[in-house]
Amino acid sequence: GGGGPPPPPAGAPPPARPGGSPGYGVFATAEGNYLTLAPLTEPHLWRAISDALELGDVLAALPFAERMDRAGEIDGRVADAVGALTLADALQRLRAAGAPVAPVLTPEQAASHEQFVARGTLGDADGLAVPLLPARLDERPRLEAAPVPAIGAHPSGFGPRV
Repeated sequence: GGGGPPPPPAGAPPPARPGGSPGYGVFATAEGNYLTLAPLTEPHLWRAISDALELGDVLAALPFAERMDRAGEIDGRVADAVGALTLADALQRLRAAGAPVAPVLTPEQAASHEQFVARGTLGDADGLAVPLLPARLDERPRLEAAPVPAIGAHPSGFGPRV
């Protein structure tokens, strides 16, 4: 044999975890909101998550390869721990521990989130918040509040070629 587990039987569902780091993903909170965790392979980030969610020293100390072997168990433990907390409590605990965590925002929440507001990533289009080009360009700055040009109002040389 070629080593490794045998392939699943024909018609079987795909594995629940096709890849990624244990503890990495989107998790539901007690009130049905969501947060995202991103420990990747860094042991200090995994330790922060494990400590904040009180998963225990044994899981917190596992090297990455062993965490990968126990990914299903770890993801279940993280999901249970996050699911027992409100979003506010989970964010407070995880941030205080230095964990890589962020809330999953609705479009409406994103429009007023402090980070989006500070970066100016949303503009106003007749009272509707719309995404602007997220990159800041020095030579050709983005137009912050320009109206849509009328048909035929483009500068010469701009538009369809006939």
